[in-house]
Amino acid sequence: MRMNYYDVVIHTNEGCFDNESEFQSAPPVDERMPLSQGVWIEKLDDELATSIMEVCEPTWLGPSRPSRLSSQLYTFVRELEPANHPVFHWDEDHRLLGTIGLSRLIHPTRVGFVYAARVQIEEGRLTKAVPAKMAGVSREAFISPAQKRDWLTREEVIELARIAPKVTGKLAPRIHKALWFHEYSARSYYLDVRWTLVCVGLESLIHTDSKGSTAQFKVRVAALAQEVGVPLSVAEAEAGYKLRCEVVHSGFLLANSPSQAPQNDQVSTYDKLEDVLRKSVLRSFRDPSFAAVFANDAMIKNRWPL
Repeated sequence: MRMNYYDVVIHTNEGCFDNESEFQSAPPVDERMPLSQGVWIEKLDDELATSIMEVCEPTWLGPSRPSRLSSQLYTFVRELEPANHPVFHWDEDHRLLGTIGLSRLIHPTRVGFVYAARVQIEEGRLTKAVPAKMAGVSREAFISPAQKRDWLTREEVIELARIAPKVTGKLAPRIHKALWFHEYSARSYYLDVRWTLVCVGLESLIHTDSKGSTAQFKVRVAALAQEVGVPLSVAEAEAGYKLRCEVVHSGFLLANSPSQAPQNDQVSTYDKLEDVLRKSVLRSFRDPSFAAVFANDAMIKNRWPL
């Protein structure tokens, strides 16, 4: 009897609720599409997906478990070679994690790892499923309130397939670090934390000298924003870096208001900073000549002089 083994990550349809117009104008991918060798995206059989999600839910003793209101929208799948597969070594080389991280560069989504598992399929039936064990960062991901669409379209999956094979290659240190901070920010809920992570991610791309950090950030991030098509001014970049310093060094909270919520202008500035980081890393994957700028300090200084 043939047994197949897969690592899977299920993205739910929670973000589709109350979003009918986006769902109709830019529908989510609903077919199997390859991303890289042995990795693809598809909509699993509903019964199979539900069974996997049930396994990933926490167990309860006593009270009845609340009903889950969401179901599968689509699933990232990685096929494993027919060999020994330790059940607790889900995606041990981070290939699936990296692919999902790249997907957020193309379009931010809340695809997380709550419904991630290693599964065994025999004759089309789920015979074994072990939830992914993860530590060090949230299994959930979050998007800005300004971001309405929480899924990838077919066209975006085609774009993802162009860069996904590069996830196994060696990245330039600055780009690798920026990608990591972008993913870490996506999997952090509080804006204070995300603000800091995004700014550090941007600094990892453009910071060259120990002195003049503010000048480097405001001038180079604004210039980088112009190159990748984000309307961020020098003044906005400076304000963003100043707020980052206040959060890090003085304990000032972005939610320091009577409503205990970030202000609209703070969210707007954050969204622009995140877009600069996201689009800069994405362009680095698309355009080798752009990625080469981050090879050393001299090239960065030449491209974006102060």
